[in-house]
Amino acid sequence: MDGAAHKTPGTAVIVIGDGLSGALAAAALLNRGYGVTLIGVNGRPGQGTAYADGADIHQANGPASALSADPTDPDHFSNWLEARYGRGGIPGAGADIPAADAFVPRWLYGRYAAEILQAAARGGGLTCLGAEVTDLEAGQSGVRVTLADGRQVAGSHAVLATGLHFTRPGRDPAAGAAFAPWDIARMRALPVLADVAIIGSGLSMVDAVSSLAEAGHQGRITVFSRHGRRPEPRRLAPEWPDYLTGLPDRITIRALFALVVRQCRLAIVSGGDWQSPLDLVRAHIGRWWWASDDVERRRFLRHVRSLWEVHHHRAPPLGHARVAAAASRLTHIAATVQRVEADPGQTGPGHADSRQAVTIHHRPRGGEAVLALGFDAVILSAGVEYDWRRIDRPLVRALLRRGLVRPGPLALGIDATREGRVIDRDGEAALRLFALGPLLRGLWWESTAIPDIARQSFEIAEIINPEPALVSDPGAGPWKEKVNEPD
Repeated sequence: MDGAAHKTPGTAVIVIGDGLSGALAAAALLNRGYGVTLIGVNGRPGQGTAYADGADIHQANGPASALSADPTDPDHFSNWLEARYGRGGIPGAGADIPAADAFVPRWLYGRYAAEILQAAARGGGLTCLGAEVTDLEAGQSGVRVTLADGRQVAGSHAVLATGLHFTRPGRDPAAGAAFAPWDIARMRALPVLADVAIIGSGLSMVDAVSSLAEAGHQGRITVFSRHGRRPEPRRLAPEWPDYLTGLPDRITIRALFALVVRQCRLAIVSGGDWQSPLDLVRAHIGRWWWASDDVERRRFLRHVRSLWEVHHHRAPPLGHARVAAAASRLTHIAATVQRVEADPGQTGPGHADSRQAVTIHHRPRGGEAVLALGFDAVILSAGVEYDWRRIDRPLVRALLRRGLVRPGPLALGIDATREGRVIDRDGEAALRLFALGPLLRGLWWESTAIPDIARQSFEIAEIINPEPALVSDPGAGPWKEKVNEPD
């Protein structure tokens, strides 16, 4: 991942967010010769919520061969594993599994991202600040961010790499009643037969069940989700002929869905695996989503999204096995959670009397009545909030208030150009403000996977200019350019 020709930086580029997205963006900029100020609250770049130190049971949901952080080298991560652990020594993987086929613990991937950043910073140019950014201003001479402690930091450009914003349905339970899916230490404090609820049924639910098993829990588990579906298991499926490259960018979701289903059925009847043709969709979904209008996008969200989530975002082998092992005591309720209430008389799991600490009010799918069920504890695995208008964080509120950003298509993330230049509320693209990763969900639909983030990081590092020229269109305003809407 060596950089191309180095440039002489003026003021450093500010990268906001020090998780995986921020670390890869900072590394790409450093490799292009820019100075970087990386700001975030994790304190360990590359190891955000999903990739922090944790248990081996929390695996990445793809093999190492699919997780290269270098768009120019698909084997970069596999080679990194081989160099450090050799065959059979990879944490969390079987003794006879090649590195390319290994499903590694996510903490190990966090170490990989951190080493990429460290390697890029060996020549200097990186400053890391452990703080939350609460405001951002952009002007003719660059950008300036304000930190929670009042400090201000100037830069030539800013890259929004804040990653995922997790949401909680209804009112938050009182302190002590809510668990994170990865908090094994707190789960060990639960009574072994505690009645536990999990809100959300995606991959974080798989992590939650795995954590409970690791903590020794043997009680009932009730999972709430709107559609009542769980992730399918991920397998190392054989190759399948590419049947999608020739398709036009504009295709109806009905036609695309029918084509993919036919191919999946063909794979099954021919003795193959339906995952093989489905996985080919991933490389094309971004161009289809970009070219589609909002009518087609809404049709996808209404009719296909829940199926896509469980069939494409599949559970890694170890996590799926833990869910299967808990099947006899696991109930799945298809319902919308209205609110979550904690009993003010309880202090959390392990309380002495028979009252349960948390009540979940929910409306079963297809019904009108709101029901209530009590539990000893609740795990919040409800996933990610992409609508920035609902995110209660200082920087998000400040960017919206200043009009520096606007919601993306269907209010998924924020709007931007193809190359990641943020579009403001007036429809103009800033020359000094970029975004990548989950923030661009509305543009590409899939913008959260490691290859997406790595590619976007490289592209931003290629086009950033420390001293962009003023645009000639006086209507665009200083340091902005007009954006042409896609055809």
